[in-house]
Amino acid sequence: ISLDLAPNEGFQDALKSITILAQPWRWIKGSLNGKVKTKLKRFFPNHDVFLYLSARGALYKVFQGLKLKSGDEVAVVGFTCEAVVLPVTELKLIPLYIDAEKESYSLDFADLKKKLSSKTKAIVLQHTYGITPKNREEIISFAVASKVTVIEDLAHGFDQSVFVKDSADTIKLLSFGRSKAISSVFGGAILTKNKELQETLKVYDKRLITPRTSFVARCL
Repeated sequence: ISLDLAPNEGFQDALKSITILAQPWRWIKGSLNGKVKTKLKRFFPNHDVFLYLSARGALYKVFQGLKLKSGDEVAVVGFTCEAVVLPVTELKLIPLYIDAEKESYSLDFADLKKKLSSKTKAIVLQHTYGITPKNREEIISFAVASKVTVIEDLAHGFDQSVFVKDSADTIKLLSFGRSKAISSVFGGAILTKNKELQETLKVYDKRLITPRTSFVARCL
């Protein structure tokens, strides 16, 4: 069974893709990025939005923006995708694997408390299958007390009611892959309320290049 066959795509999506493909002036300049950011902010008030070609690329930039150094640990649930771990190892960080609890398949809180050390600088709190982690609030509170940054991995999906009125100052990671709840074939985003990280990511954004038009056309 493969989810990479656009399970969310319907006739209207296909028709829109063909229509936009025939109007290259609508997408070559990337003028719709602003609308995408505005829509995402409806789910995550007071966050700034940064768009990337992939979620793993977005995660890579977050680790850079947090100034993590070689040898620093990033806690991740053992039941995860290589896309989460690749940015960690690429930057010579160390993945700290935490057991998965059985109700929401996310981080086991007891195992996290046991393994977290002074080397641990970030926690990737995965919302596996779009399920809110069983111990989300406890993990976030524990991370705040331990001065460890929490990145909530919402790539599979998320319960929007959790975030509309949520006050937790976590970084959010979204994926727009063809198998995801919000799909544009490729893409990812970082959302954050952290002012210092926002300024750093804005500097990084100025160095990024846009995808080739042939790549965008192939996605459409």
